[in-house]
Amino acid sequence: MLDGVWRFQPDPFGEGEAFGYVASDFDDSRWREAMVPCVFDRCGEGMQGYEGAGWFRRIVNFIPADWSGKRILLNFGAVNHHATVWVNGEQIGENVDGFLPFSLDISKYLRPGSRNSIVVRADNTRRAGDVPGLLRGWRPFGGIIRPVTLVASDALHLGRIAVTAGADGAYKIKVEVLNERETEAITQTWVFLRGAGDSMAMPNGQGFGERPMAPGKRSRLTLDGQMENPALWSPDSPTLYRVIVELHEDQVGVIDRREVTFGFRTIGVENGHVMLNGDPVLLIGFNRHEDSLTHDMCANPELARQDLLRMKATAPQGGVNFVRLCHYPHDAGTLDICDEIGLLAMCEIPLYWWGDRDEDHDVKRENAKRQLTRLIERDFNHPSVLFWSVSNETNESLDAVWQGNAELIRLAKSLDPTRLATHVSNRWTRTPHFEEDDVLCVNDYPTWGGRQWGGNPSLSAEEASKRWRVNLAKLHEQYPDKPIVVAEFGYPAIAGIAQGGIGEEAQAQALSAELTDILDAGTFMSGATVWCWADHPWAEDNWLRYLTTSPFGVVSRDRKSKKGHEALKTVLGRRPSLLLRRPDLNDLPALSLPEGYTLRVGVPEDAEGLASCLQKAFPEMTWTPENATNWLLTEPSVKTVFVIEHDTQIVATASARLLPEEFPGSGYIHWVGGDPEHRGKRLGYLASLATLQEFVRLGCQDAVLHTDDPRIPAIKVYLALGFRPDNWHATHPSRWGRLRHVLGERL
Repeated sequence: MLDGVWRFQPDPFGEGEAFGYVASDFDDSRWREAMVPCVFDRCGEGMQGYEGAGWFRRIVNFIPADWSGKRILLNFGAVNHHATVWVNGEQIGENVDGFLPFSLDISKYLRPGSRNSIVVRADNTRRAGDVPGLLRGWRPFGGIIRPVTLVASDALHLGRIAVTAGADGAYKIKVEVLNERETEAITQTWVFLRGAGDSMAMPNGQGFGERPMAPGKRSRLTLDGQMENPALWSPDSPTLYRVIVELHEDQVGVIDRREVTFGFRTIGVENGHVMLNGDPVLLIGFNRHEDSLTHDMCANPELARQDLLRMKATAPQGGVNFVRLCHYPHDAGTLDICDEIGLLAMCEIPLYWWGDRDEDHDVKRENAKRQLTRLIERDFNHPSVLFWSVSNETNESLDAVWQGNAELIRLAKSLDPTRLATHVSNRWTRTPHFEEDDVLCVNDYPTWGGRQWGGNPSLSAEEASKRWRVNLAKLHEQYPDKPIVVAEFGYPAIAGIAQGGIGEEAQAQALSAELTDILDAGTFMSGATVWCWADHPWAEDNWLRYLTTSPFGVVSRDRKSKKGHEALKTVLGRRPSLLLRRPDLNDLPALSLPEGYTLRVGVPEDAEGLASCLQKAFPEMTWTPENATNWLLTEPSVKTVFVIEHDTQIVATASARLLPEEFPGSGYIHWVGGDPEHRGKRLGYLASLATLQEFVRLGCQDAVLHTDDPRIPAIKVYLALGFRPDNWHATHPSRWGRLRHVLGERL
């Protein structure tokens, strides 16, 4: 590791090379000290908000003598945004893609056993045509923002390893081997697959390509196999496997070894839903910037873990399962955490507000294609990655922009056909261009926008949020076969301010109303992602009266919860009842009671017996004779109450109800319950069957009922009576998907 103390010098006028900063013997003793990784802002007094060039120097004296003749890589986790690197006074390479790792072979420039200088010029100056370019929605921190390492290996070595593994147990492992020696080599690979207590070894007896392997040769091997009954990766059960790849050379043994973690799972789109392992999944989560009070934009694995775990805990029943890592490649360690704890992720390149400034579209598109390729190659093996996002809030009224988005989406699909590709649009109500997208990802801020940009500060959150239902329905009509995910919705609140237009109460009201309307929009909704998790620094422009920290987080920058976070917990804790429908009332089975039981219609004198029976069936409620009378025996919508008796005691009941406004032409089965002491007699089934027969007499066309996820025995009864799921809420498809694993073929 080369993290730690480096020397730092700002260079706002670009004088560094003229002053000799790159020379191996340059005297940097009067430069500041900086603890790498770090951003410019942490490199001493007066650097806050700096945009320009900054120089980092490090003297390395500990290169082992036995590294002579080896391939030595200088690895950077990320340097923002442009980096130029010198070793012992020689320029060895550049990188123009901030946020992404790069490696430089410095074998020819190092002096093992001697003094070596490493010099990095980092530059976060905004440039037209870059990705990101002149505009961005976050503070453009510059510096060496992720770890720096020196690694030695043989010049004959493993390259990229890519693993795909589906829910059916089929897997494919692609391995590269590179011979960067000046001589030929004879190679052999061994691949080991381990996980979930199973282990099997799969030796490749054919080697790579030619034997011997010529100098400069890059060989590729694909191993196909089948794992029987693998444990699948999902947010509920994030099972991980490990592949071990060993590269052998004849008469030498193992000369390179790599481990890759992956998961068996399948991603797709079916009937307008995002599918995971064959089941619909509703994506609920947060946008997260890579930022903290102590590290700014540098990687902070401890805080990332805390954030992601707190996100999941917002809805303990599994409601939060998704994070958008906005708007640039985050540290790969964050995805390791997502893999481990079970959070699906959207990964994105920083193609941001493209078209809002006059830039060279061809240059920008090529830079974006390169970054997208590098992002996919880096994060390909993470099972948590669900979407590749190619851009955010671009000006799709320009042909060059929307066509560029489409080209990038096609590129993502060609590089990785196992995942979904998308772009995130804030112009979807005016100029929608989603022809190439697998999923429609959209942003809007109806409450905040209506109050601030719309000039209506008294606009209520409930009124503003109706815009979601209207516009989402229109979008669904345009693209009926594509899932819709709200990638951003939110409202700002300054932490600790209770009232007013930018207080925590206003944020709580807006988030609650908007999330409710998004989920109520229809079953075509596949998710909603809050903007955003935590307050973070943004560009120091007049976006909100020159506030330098974005207040849109549901937690403050120091991770204290706001009222908006608590409001989300309340909304996500509400689970609208499941709806079941019997499509007709034909072919009802005959009703046959077990010996000793009788069926009759309930009368007012049954209030006490009904209350007693229903209290046993629903102990979480309080049933009294008054409740039984008011809710069942005298309620006008309840046409008939059936009771089943045993030895004059009411032991089961079900009611036939009509709700013509909500369910025109349908019968509604109401309050089915039975005494647990009489379990096994199919009394719930028989009481429900009696109501179905009553609906025939009442002239109903079909029958419906509500139930809840934990009521598995009751759901089994309804399925046996011919009922089937009838989804009406965005949460329903994914909930039935989970129940399918319990109910099996009944669904």
